[in-house]
Amino acid sequence: MYRKIIVLFFVGLTAFMVLPSTQADSGVIDIGTIRYGGFQNIMINRSYDVNLSLIYTPVVNDVAFQKLGFNPLTNSTVYYIQSLGIPIDYTFRNDSKPSLFQDSMGQVYRLFIDYHNVTVPPNPLFVPYVNLTMLYNKTLGELGRMNMSMGNLTLLMNVSAADWNASLSNWSSNYSTLNHQFIWMSLNASIDNNSARVSAWGKKNADDLIFRITIIIGPLIAFCCILVLYIAKRLRWFNPKEDRRIRKIESGYGPTSEKIDRFTVVKNDDVTNSKKAAMESTAEPRVEKTLVSSNHRKADLDKIHGSIDKLLS
Repeated sequence: MYRKIIVLFFVGLTAFMVLPSTQADSGVIDIGTIRYGGFQNIMINRSYDVNLSLIYTPVVNDVAFQKLGFNPLTNSTVYYIQSLGIPIDYTFRNDSKPSLFQDSMGQVYRLFIDYHNVTVPPNPLFVPYVNLTMLYNKTLGELGRMNMSMGNLTLLMNVSAADWNASLSNWSSNYSTLNHQFIWMSLNASIDNNSARVSAWGKKNADDLIFRITIIIGPLIAFCCILVLYIAKRLRWFNPKEDRRIRKIESGYGPTSEKIDRFTVVKNDDVTNSKKAAMESTAEPRVEKTLVSSNHRKADLDKIHGSIDKLLS
């Protein structure tokens, strides 16, 4: 029994020594440095499979990483890590910035991204600031020289203290005015910068609107063209006019029929004119007028029948 306990103790001790440690090492482990815009395969030598998660980065979305695999023979986990592009303005410092990762065991890893290859744009307010600073220093120099001259003249000449105080007051007023101008110019520069951003955003929205309108107008014009062609086809605008003579031949309407029509029109006009003349004549009795009108109609019909017989013969 005693021997079994000893054997089990040594077996447990051996197993405990073989199993990987579940406690995180103290401190932070540096896993390398990547230049801005570059990528690198990072090998982490641990006795267990390392699963990293990003817990801190100085710039949002500046790094991407992916686990490539764990090799139990070498106790190493390989990660592909890439430095992503970020917006750069004049406030950016192009130094090395750390990003922190943590595995499932609580161990913290640190990766540096070297931003020394980044060109930082100049401050748009730097030139006005330098000009105002030079003017400010020049004013201070002139004020200092005036003070020295005032002291020397005080020693050399008995000048009224009131006059020198007035001169000093004027220079102090000029200095205060320049200081206010410096403050206002700084504010105007900040306002102009914001206005430029708003204008750029408005231009982008206008370009997007023009692009959408262009996309809509093209299909609309094509639809209108198709609709016009369809209507023209339905109304037979493009069909050539048929020859009138061909239509006459196809309908059986010949030269003889045309002569009869013309003759009938002339005779109808004569009959109409006769009726008008008869109605205008009021001297003749009604019975006689009716009889004369009937005789005229009979004579006209006889003439029409005779003319038609001549045309047909």
